Amino acid sequence: MSFPILGLIGAFACGPSSPQDPDSSTTGDPTTDPTTDPTTDPTAPTTGPIPECRIDEDCGYCGYCYEGICGQGSCCGAQGSQSARTHWRCSTTDPRPNYCYSDAECGEGYLCLEDQCTPVTCSSDADCGDGYVCTRNGCVPTPPTPPIPLPGCAPGMADITTWNLGNAPTAFLLADLDGDLDLDLAAGTPAAGSIEIHLNDGAGNFTLAGAFGVGVKDSGDLALAAGDVDADGDLDLAVVTRQVAPTSLRLLVNDKAVFTVGEPRPIAPMPAQVFIADVDGDAALDLLALSESGQTVGVQLGDGKGGFSPEQLDLLTGIAPRASVTDVTLDGAADLLAPSLNGGSFSIWTGGKRPLLNPLNMFFAAGTTTMAVLGGDLDLQGTPELVLLHPLDATGMVRVWSGVGPGEWSTDHQRFTTSRPLTGGLLAQLDSSPGLDLISATGQASITVLPGDGAGGFSCEHIFDLPAPSSPALLAVGDVDGDGFQDIVAGALGTTDIVVIRPLL
Repeated sequence: MSFPILGLIGAFACGPSSPQDPDSSTTGDPTTDPTTDPTTDPTAPTTGPIPECRIDEDCGYCGYCYEGICGQGSCCGAQGSQSARTHWRCSTTDPRPNYCYSDAECGEGYLCLEDQCTPVTCSSDADCGDGYVCTRNGCVPTPPTPPIPLPGCAPGMADITTWNLGNAPTAFLLADLDGDLDLDLAAGTPAAGSIEIHLNDGAGNFTLAGAFGVGVKDSGDLALAAGDVDADGDLDLAVVTRQVAPTSLRLLVNDKAVFTVGEPRPIAPMPAQVFIADVDGDAALDLLALSESGQTVGVQLGDGKGGFSPEQLDLLTGIAPRASVTDVTLDGAADLLAPSLNGGSFSIWTGGKRPLLNPLNMFFAAGTTTMAVLGGDLDLQGTPELVLLHPLDATGMVRVWSGVGPGEWSTDHQRFTTSRPLTGGLLAQLDSSPGLDLISATGQASITVLPGDGAGGFSCEHIFDLPAPSSPALLAVGDVDGDGFQDIVAGALGTTDIVVIRPLL
């Protein structure tokens, strides 16, 4: 800006003032007509702001001067004019940060790596940044790791028994509901509009102890969650009814397996999932309900004594059912792992102090539609992996992003293919070998079990047959017979059959 100022000073110094007249000023001789005086510079500004530029060179690389204002030209290639913030990225010599969003914005000889235009010349992968490798042509995106087809596991032994509920369930869970240190079963049965409680005798034999009404008959799918919301040592239940209008959430307060059904609590319509977890990190359990109609998650904050705030819709973006809630950021507050409504990606929404459920990261998986997402430490390194499972035509695929630190995951991910579709499930350690295993529904009359390899992946697949199609909401894992090994409890849609699988993997 110094050049226009000097020009302006020069214009005043060369004006028509008479040096002999002590009263002369820069306005000149009043008898002189400035419009006809040949010594006056007609282009010199006499009023208004100082111009930003006079020639193109005043505007820097890729700029031009128009009526005293710098504009940005299209000298950076076929991308058209550049914005004032980003036109410097076209320069190969300017030291300023070369911000970019795509390789096309950087010009020949440069790639956009981590939002910076970076030369393609490299000597090793370390020169290229995360997600790129060094080749003869410079830094190029890392090619995707080929999927690993999982072979069938060697035939293993499993003790399989079957028993029946009073009505066909749409969801169930295993929990110690009577305080005797063995796992009981609570099942949501919409045909009866009730929750059935089946108590375990400690050897894996279940007996119906009672049914508690939570809605009208044929009320629609029920979803369940368990947790000690009033801190009295007994596990309470939360249940949502999907198709009852107006939709509500009910608490079943437990006193040694005798449940008191609370008044309906208003929530968003068409709830598909319910969770009990500490979302705000205050050590008191909260309620979360995922609405399939509004594609939102409603949160009711608990006070630790059984009381809850009215529902607040903290998540205002479309997400799909088959989400999960767990602390993957290791900060003491539960996080939400949520598939996108239209497929192709999932997101992590972190819990903590208000505002709740803040978006942390999004992960892309092109070509996926129906999907479920889980979190767990597969490689025993102390940081949870992210596990996405979904159908792949008539088969299935598991994708694993490795945890590299609290709240951080690898850019690339492993892929494993299976012989059956994968529609959702859970992670648990089924045997004494290190690492978590994946237990998944298939939508067919079977479930799939993928033993973990202890290194962040899976080794093979077991197939267990069921009498009818499996559902993610009808899977649970726990030691039901007290032998020290985890068992699988699986239901089949539309039937009262409950299959207990005691695998010896």
